[in-house]
Amino acid sequence: MLGLAELKQTLVYQEAQEEKQDELLGKVVPILLQTGMTVEQIATQLNLAVETIQRFVPRK
Repeated sequence: MLGLAELKQTLVYQEAQEEKQDELLGKVVPILLQTGMTVEQIATQLNLAVETIQRFVPRK
């Protein structure tokens, strides 16, 4: 049986984590933009690349 450390190294686990993050950012980024934060401010506060945040900016 895999221990926690080994489980976190699996591709399945890593993909699940990425999907969870994408789902959360898809909800949070538009809300933060509505409050007046810029993409750069959101990226800084979340310790993510600006390019990552830009993927979740709603298109008009």
